[in-house]
Amino acid sequence: MLIATERLRGEVAYREAEIAERLGQLAAQVTNDMRHLDPVVVPMHRGGRETSDELVRQFGLLQEPFNPPVAPMKVSRYDNGQAREPRVERPVEVDVAGRVVLLTDGIVEGGHSLDVAAADLRERQALKIVRLVLVKRASKGAMVDYVGFHYEGEEWLEGYGEDDGTGQGRDRRDIIVSFRQPSDLVA
Repeated sequence: MLIATERLRGEVAYREAEIAERLGQLAAQVTNDMRHLDPVVVPMHRGGRETSDELVRQFGLLQEPFNPPVAPMKVSRYDNGQAREPRVERPVEVDVAGRVVLLTDGIVEGGHSLDVAAADLRERQALKIVRLVLVKRASKGAMVDYVGFHYEGEEWLEGYGEDDGTGQGRDRRDIIVSFRQPSDLVA
């Protein structure tokens, strides 16, 4: 299990090369576990998209390439920098009825957005929902099947598609401890 502990604001938690290596390991594991299930990969919002893009790239590098379809959905938990209950803003645009779904996300706190996405996919009659996340808070109880990294700190993380709560920092290829913290976003 890969675990990072608390770090200083602005410090790199996970470098791009480390992320690619870990997603390569997960790609091999997912392929071994799911190739015969004909899954559809469903990234949630931008962080899930960055994660799934690298995961799919890694699928193609395997000795026996694996090429599942990708169909994004958008689940949002923030409105103008303020936290709110997550909701599906753009549902998946493919028929997932009777299919296994590999739901991907970037950085997961408590898993509420994953739960909302999974409920929407169940309503669309997905056969099974498998959850893969790049970073999971070790202290939080989010239910996931595949985890890239466990993070023990309470600091806000940004990069690799995840922002600082204001839309900034998403384009970083590394994941860093944000200069903004969750308490900065409370009104």
